Amino acid sequence: MAKTANINLRIEPETKACAESLFNSFGISVTDAINIFLNTSIMEGDFLSKLSNPATIMKLRLPSKRPVVS
Repeated sequence: MAKTANINLRIEPETKACAESLFNSFGISVTDAINIFLNTSIMEGDFLSKLSNPATIMKLRLPSKRPVVS
């Protein structure tokens, strides 16, 4: 198993709930979404400039063992 590091962040409870609901509808967790964001930023060397459809990003970034919910 790969090693992991923890990131603690503070957000409004409503923002957290809305994000969880949104990402659950895509079949991913908030942690998965944050990992997608960070890895995309690193790979592109940029911040949010080339994000496209979230479903497309999930297919490119997530391990194939995770089901994609549409």
